[in-house]
Amino acid sequence: MNFINQRSNHSDENNKYDTSVRSQFHTINHQIMSYMSELCTILPHSKSHHTNYIEMRTSLMIIILCTSDSIRISCGGFFQMSSRVFLRVINVLYTVTTFLWQMK
Repeated sequence: MNFINQRSNHSDENNKYDTSVRSQFHTINHQIMSYMSELCTILPHSKSHHTNYIEMRTSLMIIILCTSDSIRISCGGFFQMSSRVFLRVINVLYTVTTFLWQMK
């Protein structure tokens, strides 16, 4: 019984740590997104550097999209899929597709 309590306490500590890390990650992510949004709005434009301006603004917008927490992978609206599971599904699909192509 004591072993079960120790495991439960250890699990609680891990959950607290996970929650803390997630919270810190979310805070830092939000700060990055805010900073990049601000840079996008104050980026100066000149006709002579129009191409550079577009490239920089596009890069900043991609960073904003990557740091936003609105991107979720949903499985038919029933549940959300973690990125680890999504990568495993993609790897399996790639393996099966490659196998089928070699069967031709």
